[in-house]
Amino acid sequence: MRQIVSNLCRQFILNTSITNSTTASLYSPVINAFRFCSEKKQKWVTVIFEKSDGHRYVRKGVVGETIQTMIPPYDSDFIGYGQCQGIQMCTTCHVIFSSEDYEKFKNLSEYEEDALDKTIDCTKTSRLGCKIELEPEMDGLILKIPSRIKNLNDLS
Repeated sequence: MRQIVSNLCRQFILNTSITNSTTASLYSPVINAFRFCSEKKQKWVTVIFEKSDGHRYVRKGVVGETIQTMIPPYDSDFIGYGQCQGIQMCTTCHVIFSSEDYEKFKNLSEYEEDALDKTIDCTKTSRLGCKIELEPEMDGLILKIPSRIKNLNDLS
């Protein structure tokens, strides 16, 4: 039961944009209860996702998980993101690094390169969020989300 509550809290509460102190104070008892109930101490990083319209969304993730897990499939701020749930089948978790950050985290597999070649709005610093493990050095990282995404599984 504790694991279910832990997962729900992490996915819902910690991935919700908290934009002002009033909202933050409403959520703080739930967030603190979640942290108190965690079975093990986990290292968290904060990543900022910037959409093409300039809006930024702060998300928290556990070191060792992937960037794609920071945005759950039901997140209304990122409709269509991560549709394959991290099995590298759709490219809907496409993110764009800054040039300097890309150099730090550019370990692409050949399959990831091939998948990125088929995406829309691919850049030299594009990656798939499902293939990037969160590291402590990523705390404060800013990633851009392309304006259009392409699901490679769609036949249309």
